[in-house]
Amino acid sequence: MLLRNKGNVLRHGAYEHGAAQSSLLEAMDLYEKAKQGMERIHKTNEKEYGDILHCMVITFGVLENTRKSLEMAQRAQDAYGDARARNSADYANLLKSKGQTLMQQGDLTLALESFKNSKLIFENNDETNNPWYFNLLVTMGELCLQIESNAKSKGEAIKLWKEAKAGLVRIGMHDCKGSAAALTYQRVDDLLRKHGVVK
Repeated sequence: MLLRNKGNVLRHGAYEHGAAQSSLLEAMDLYEKAKQGMERIHKTNEKEYGDILHCMVITFGVLENTRKSLEMAQRAQDAYGDARARNSADYANLLKSKGQTLMQQGDLTLALESFKNSKLIFENNDETNNPWYFNLLVTMGELCLQIESNAKSKGEAIKLWKEAKAGLVRIGMHDCKGSAAALTYQRVDDLLRKHGVVK
């Protein structure tokens, strides 16, 4: 877990400073060491192993290696299944990350399916105040407009973005400087302004 946490610090720092590739590659190296460590002691059926693979899914996605990102996503899904952790916020967040990678490579129908499954798990587990859930709503709004750019899609997107923005304010994480939640808040605020919603 220590190696994964160190990797996360590097990865989040890279986001804050424009996704510096050197930091992302260093984070990936730590994730790989953590993964290999669990494989050596035959702990690949534990949730922690899936968590490590999920970190690799995200990092490969940021590095625009969608093939490796999706490969790790499948392995992470298998690991969560082995650990009987597919009904968890962490698994829902993995499906969100997988959907984002699918969006990157233009598989919009599969991305939507992954997002819908993610949303369902969050909601069934009463995790609708989770910052990951609000990040999902923002991305789903963006996907709405990619699938079909018309007034109806724009309305659906704005509804999702407004819900995400209000939720982040409600849980008090919209102004936690440098946090993933604050970055999501800035992103959704920018999207709403871009589409003519100033409040």
